Amino acid sequence: MISALCGIAGLGAVNLLSGSTGVSIALNNATALISVTLGVPGVIGLLLLRGIFLV
Repeated sequence: MISALCGIAGLGAVNLLSGSTGVSIALNNATALISVTLGVPGVIGLLLLRGIFLV
């Protein structure tokens, strides 16, 4: 449960800081499921995938 909350908080932090960093992750069913299931490592994985595929 704590990992899921940390994942959601991490996803929110990435999106809150998107104005200064220029990096954001769209909130949809897939990203929410990944961040809740995997927690912070899932959010980091989403950021890495975004960087690799330049989406």
